[in-house]
Formats: sequence, structure tokens, C-alpha cells
Amino acid sequence: AAMRADALHSASDVLISALVFLSVWIGLRQDRNEQERAQAAPNGTDGRNGHAAGNASRKATQVVLENLTAMLLSLLLMGTAAGFLVSSATRRAYAVNRIPLAIAVVWVCILLSSFLGRYKIRVGREEGSISVEADGQHSVMDMYSSVVVLVALLGNLIGIRLDALASVIVSLLVLKAGSEVMFSSI
Repeated sequence: AAMRADALHSASDVLISALVFLSVWIGLRQDRNEQERAQAAPNGTDGRNGHAAGNASRKATQVVLENLTAMLLSLLLMGTAAGFLVSSATRRAYAVNRIPLAIAVVWVCILLSSFLGRYKIRVGREEGSISVEADGQHSVMDMYSSVVVLVALLGNLIGIRLDALASVIVSLLVLKAGSEVMFSSI
């Protein structure tokens, strides 16, 4: 159950990163359209209220888009966490046959999530993008949930069943990430 929850969490990371990419891409596209409009207009204006007004409008639109994306991301995370909690309470656990292979795969996931999380957070802060930073926070939470799964697998390897507890912990970590993203976007 913990591996399943962690796998779904990682899959949601891909969906969330795609949403963040889309919001950033829309913002960049809007920037390019504004620049083209400013270059085409006489006397360096954008054809409406001048270049400064166009920049302010573009920034305001980008901030709204970033915050809406972060809110959507947080709702997805909290819904996923609720689903994990219900799933861990109602599904029966299955035996993992290849524990050493599962440990190796989870270890690779931990390394990737750690790198991606730190990188996205840094880029989000440098660029002032709340949605990219929130996506980085989600990747860090994904790393922590993978660490919990790794501990459960290591316990399984020596005969200690930690699957149900690990699944609940992963669910709570995802819920925490979702609520933090919601508060920061509000």
C-alpha cells in the first residue's frame, strides 16, 4: 500500500509539473506577444496605455495564473492524500516478491526527487514563480514519501511489517504539502 501510494504520488508529480509548465508557458507566450505588440506600435508604446501599463498588466495576469495553478496543485495534492488514506485503510496489502529490486528503484526515485525538488525551488525563487516553487516543494515531499517507503521496504526485508503505517505517513506528508501550497498561493 505504501509503494502504491508513493507511486501515485510520483505520478501526480508528473501531472502537477505539466500544469506548472503550462502556466509558465502561457506567461512566456503572453510576454512574447506583449513584446511584439510594443515593437510594432509607434513611439515605443504598446498601442494602449504605454509600455509600463502593458508590463503591469502582464505581471498581474502572470501572478493570478501562477496563484491559480498553485491552488489547483494544492487541491490535487489534498485530494490525492485523502484517497491514499482511504486506500490504506480499506485495501489489503500484497507481498512484495523482489524487495531488493524495489529498494533499488525507490533509492533512484529518492535521488531524482531530491535533485528535482531543490532545482525547482531554486529556479522558482530566482524567477519569482510561486507555482514552480510549489512544484519543487511537491517534489521534495515526493522524496520524503519515498524515504518512508524505503524504510518500510527495509523493515519488510528483515521481517517487520510497516506497510500500513508507512502508507498513512505518506498520505499525511502529501496532505501537508497540499495545505502548504494552498496557504502560500492564497
